[in-house]
Amino acid sequence: MKGRTTISIDTELLKKANERNLNVSECAEKKIKEILNEKIDAPEEELKCAFCGIHLPRQTAEDLEHGLCWLCPDEVWICPRCLDTKKAKLVMILASR
Repeated sequence: MKGRTTISIDTELLKKANERNLNVSECAEKKIKEILNEKIDAPEEELKCAFCGIHLPRQTAEDLEHGLCWLCPDEVWICPRCLDTKKAKLVMILASR
C-alpha cells in the first residue's frame, strides 16, 4: 500500500528530472529504501492495464507510443488503446456541454 506525502525539491533539480521523464516518487522511494538498507523489489517485467487487463512493459522515454503509462491522479497503469478511448470519451463529454 502506498501513502501520499509532500516533499520539497530544488526547482532546478526538479526541472532536470522532468526533462528526463524521471518518476520523482519512484526515485525518492528507491533512495529512502537504500538509506534504510531495505531490499528494493525488482520491477515487474510486464504490468497490467487497469482497464482492459493487457500485459505490457511500461513506456520508456525513448518510446512513448508503446507500453503502459502511469495515469494520474487515478494512479493506475493504462495501455495506449484504453488511454485513446478515455480521451475520446472526454472530448465527446466536453463537446456536448
